[in-house]
Amino acid sequence: MAVVTTKLNPKRGPDGGPKKGELMASKEEYDIRIEIIKIMEQGDCPRGHKVGDVFKYPEDLGKLCPTAFHVLYPSIEVLRSGGSFFYYTDEDGDGIKDTDYSCCPDYKRPVVFKMTRTKIKNPGL
Repeated sequence: MAVVTTKLNPKRGPDGGPKKGELMASKEEYDIRIEIIKIMEQGDCPRGHKVGDVFKYPEDLGKLCPTAFHVLYPSIEVLRSGGSFFYYTDEDGDGIKDTDYSCCPDYKRPVVFKMTRTKIKNPGL
């Protein structure tokens, strides 16, 4: 199954590509891995999440705290669509910013999540 996503193309290419601000289709598909890397302050998540827990999006959606997911979802969608923001990081040194960090809104026990995008080599197979 091919998923078509969109992203903004900031330049018009030499081949007459989209103008600034026009949408450009991308047929790339990505796996999203969400890992809990730290639980700050009191150290216990009321949903039972532990440091080292790993979730795949969207397969493990029901296992992830809904409040945390509400905060993570915008970054997940940017990663899934092949986009990035200036504050994303290049963890593997390939020049592509494919990792973001975010935190749940629990002020007593904030859980820190690491979200990583991995390109699917043979989508649809």
